[in-house]
Amino acid sequence: MLQIRKKNGDVVPIDSSVAVEFVDTTGKLAVVITQSPGGSVNIVTPGDPVFNAYLHISGLRQSRVAVHEPFKTKSK
Repeated sequence: MLQIRKKNGDVVPIDSSVAVEFVDTTGKLAVVITQSPGGSVNIVTPGDPVFNAYLHISGLRQSRVAVHEPFKTKSK
């Protein structure tokens, strides 16, 4: 199940079979999180063919997205 947590800690559940879109200030799409009726959750990002299809179907444009690799530290 997808849910949104507010700053005060309250949780707002989101019905199944939805897409949550993360867009920039100009309305361009950065990331999509979808939930199927069975409950599986998919995170779709730029570079994924599904993301490109989602852009086309929804009539949106892609935002510029910076992906950062995890930082590795040396063990002491």
